[in-house]
Amino acid sequence: VGEMHRVMKPGAILYLTVPFVANFHSSPNDYYRWSKIGLKTLLKDFQEIDCGVRSGPTSALVYVLGEWLSTIFSFGIVKIQQFLSIFFMVVLSPLNFIDYLIYKLPASENIAYGFYFIGKKK
Repeated sequence: VGEMHRVMKPGAILYLTVPFVANFHSSPNDYYRWSKIGLKTLLKDFQEIDCGVRSGPTSALVYVLGEWLSTIFSFGIVKIQQFLSIFFMVVLSPLNFIDYLIYKLPASENIAYGFYFIGKKK
């Protein structure tokens, strides 16, 4: 974040998204999760324009459920787990539209799939 701030021109706009309740990101490893408050704290040197839920709690539920189902029904076979993960992602994806109804509820921030931050370099 410090390097982003250093190389940006004054007044430049930053758009950043981060995971919160999300699966393990293995590209190559997964080290951090950010809450909304954590994200605002991390980006304190930027003037906040907007910050909120990028993907809501239903997206988190659907992703975790899909991963759980693919893990259970793959019986430890990696190729089957990968296939089932994609299968369940597609089959369960229509449920994500529920987020449009609930993502603005205050409690949705507690289990959101991810957050976004839009800010301006001071």
